[in-house]
Amino acid sequence: GKRILFAYTAYTSHLNFMATGPSMAPFREELNDYKTGKDTIQFPYHKPLPADLIRRIALHRLNDVNENDAKWMY
Repeated sequence: GKRILFAYTAYTSHLNFMATGPSMAPFREELNDYKTGKDTIQFPYHKPLPADLIRRIALHRLNDVNENDAKWMY
């Protein structure tokens, strides 16, 4: 079925990337340099966007949906 994989919002000083908490869990150590919430990561505009990290989180989320039928809300 259809699933939300992730979402994002743009603010004045940062981009907010919203994945699910379980999708972010394996990457928590790599996210230490960023402000995070349960399901969100703030990427400030004054720093280069970590495209590889975002790609890996998104792929982890996609695999979780495909393999475990993971929902957006958990």
